[in-house]
Amino acid sequence: MTNPDLTLIAVLLDRSGSMQSIKSDTEGGFSAFIEEQRKLPKTIEVTLAQFDTEYECVYANRPVARSAGWSPTSARSWRNGPNTNARAR
Repeated sequence: MTNPDLTLIAVLLDRSGSMQSIKSDTEGGFSAFIEEQRKLPKTIEVTLAQFDTEYECVYANRPVARSAGWSPTSARSWRNGPNTNARAR
């Protein structure tokens, strides 16, 4: 059975070097999106993963309410890598 009061959000961030020019916009957009989700009267869980030449799950199924004050730069998370697999030689 599905739960209409549960929303699962999965976010995959590209942290490759080519994304450096939009890093702050991405961080701000992500934080604003999470803040808006906190206001909803639903159970919301968030999974955040990132990649460059490797994939990393930063956290999985974290209740959005527990992510208060969290941003991709406040943990070990959104650090730019040199390239993506597609660009690696």
